[in-house]
Amino acid sequence: MKNFIYIIFCFYTISVYGFQGFEHSAHELSGRFPFLKNHLDLFQARVQDDLENNHLESEYRTLFAPFLSYAETGSSPLISEPKFMDDEFSNLTIAAEDALHKIAAEVVVNDQAVNCWNVDFCRSNSAKRILAVWQDERRGVNNPDIYGQFYDLDFKAIGANFRVHAESGNFAQINPAVCVLSNGGFAVVWEDYRNSRATLYARVFGSDGKAVTEEFIVSTDQKAQLKPDIAADGLNRFIVTWLQNDDGDYNVVACLFNNNGTTASSVFRINDDQQTFQWFPSVTSTSTGESLVVWEDKRDGNSNIYGQRLRADGSKRAANFKIDDGVGTAIQWRPQVAWGQNRFVVVWEDYRNVTGSIYAQSLDGGLIKEDVNFRIDSIQQTGIKEWPVIALNAQDEFAVSWQTEMEENREVFAAQWDAQKRSVAQIKLTAAQTGDYYSLPRIDLVQKVSTLFYLRIKAGETVQNVVTAQISWMNVPVELSFFTAESQGNTVHLRWRTESESNNYGFWLQRKTNTSDYVDLVFIPGHGTSIDSHEYGYDDQIGQGRFIYRLKQVDFDGATEYSHVVEVNSQLPASSVLLVNYPNPFNGETVIVFSLVEPCDCSLVVENIAGQVVRTLYAGAMDEGEHQIVWDGKDDQSRTVASGLYRCRLQNQRVHSSIRMTVLK
Repeated sequence: MKNFIYIIFCFYTISVYGFQGFEHSAHELSGRFPFLKNHLDLFQARVQDDLENNHLESEYRTLFAPFLSYAETGSSPLISEPKFMDDEFSNLTIAAEDALHKIAAEVVVNDQAVNCWNVDFCRSNSAKRILAVWQDERRGVNNPDIYGQFYDLDFKAIGANFRVHAESGNFAQINPAVCVLSNGGFAVVWEDYRNSRATLYARVFGSDGKAVTEEFIVSTDQKAQLKPDIAADGLNRFIVTWLQNDDGDYNVVACLFNNNGTTASSVFRINDDQQTFQWFPSVTSTSTGESLVVWEDKRDGNSNIYGQRLRADGSKRAANFKIDDGVGTAIQWRPQVAWGQNRFVVVWEDYRNVTGSIYAQSLDGGLIKEDVNFRIDSIQQTGIKEWPVIALNAQDEFAVSWQTEMEENREVFAAQWDAQKRSVAQIKLTAAQTGDYYSLPRIDLVQKVSTLFYLRIKAGETVQNVVTAQISWMNVPVELSFFTAESQGNTVHLRWRTESESNNYGFWLQRKTNTSDYVDLVFIPGHGTSIDSHEYGYDDQIGQGRFIYRLKQVDFDGATEYSHVVEVNSQLPASSVLLVNYPNPFNGETVIVFSLVEPCDCSLVVENIAGQVVRTLYAGAMDEGEHQIVWDGKDDQSRTVASGLYRCRLQNQRVHSSIRMTVLK
């Protein structure tokens, strides 16, 4: 499913030529790309089912509008423009929303300049290794292989790229998935077309990275087996689940294996309904051997997310159950599931708000829903949010990542939520320009660090790369860009602005005089978690004198942090600061403009996103009036700084003010 060649093809031909046109064109495409035939058959069945259930062609055009616009603006985009399909990933530019967090520079994974697709990865802490696997076209578009790369936990490559499977005939291997085993080893599964029909193969690797088994067939059923997923438990076994074409009836099935690759069960069906449409599954397992499988299910005529709990021996606990609480005909699909310590969390792509959004549902260890479905992505974000993935850590905190489809590019976002299911942070990992396409992320979460692998193709590039990057979730509650106090008569006007907020309950504005300690003046509610800027204000009717103010920020856990202080003397002129720069972003130099109402001692510095001073532009006395200072993009050692986000901060006794500046190379 991750290969968007056939996604765009199917829905483009349906919307433009109708269902019969799709059937005719699908035959031609499967002739050029034989390994797509099983997936095209699947799409044909899905589309027929949707049309029969009143999901009309016009709805497909709306749902897949970005893909259709791509296809309509060029000739044969399906084959000649891989960036319109499954995407790639290139050098990271830190976006404005990333100021709260440290994002490590990305690393290109594939060591040959060829198109790559469908990446997955997992981490073995006991073996101190990470294994990434992907679909690789170094033998040509018709003969993709599954390649892998090991890393240590510091992200140093161990050896070179290697082919996961031994067989290398003129046929395709696609859609890999990987899991870490209880013994520290790894198991990889993929679709294999050596017999012209989609058949699942797998291979096991030890904790030392060496192959333990040859590649082996997952199921001997003579039926198309599509889009596998895999998970390991704590009982030296792993489970593989996939979508199977049972003579036109698409079912979710699974099989258990021992860590040495031998079978631990027969193939069994997961969904308990008959002759209805199911869509690609996802699976996770607990240390006690139980598993949860989730999938898109159309037994009611609509697209819903269903789940099934499995015992350690593969037998079912109760019946299939519905996970989403959406009503009506809105599509819910592409679910992913993960297990932490005491909680399952399922995420999926949801169209209850018309435009694609990311929703989630948490369930306790007994599969009791914890509250209702909740939205992951920010309401303020534009574009269609797609392909969510999720990971939980040992504290039941979780991280979610997804791609956002825009008119002229595609971007990757990530969000962190705490164990109380409160949004802590949400950032844009990529800063895509027109023609840049970042997509299909995979994510994990260890303590406060997320590793991501995803795909990139930037404007002007000709191949898709697999790339990896890391986020250190710093969990700073609030990013305060300015806090000022201005006296007019008997009133002190206090103003402040946040550039982003994480878990912010609100602010206590506090005041101090020469003869008293800080006292609480007023509580002003915050905006919870937001990547947008928000301005706050309060007018203190206090009279004349010398007053000191600060903000006491409070998060939902009761934790507090204090701002810098601002001071006013109502018998002196007010001290206000205006700070801007142009151009921004810039390459070379930028002009910083600010004004002072009165003479004062002040400093103007440039900081990186970690708060470290990289350049002191001015420090000393300065007259009142407007001033301009040029920054040439160099640090205090006259070295040109790297591309990315920086902060210019102006400070005097009364006012702290700052702006963001972006350096582009």
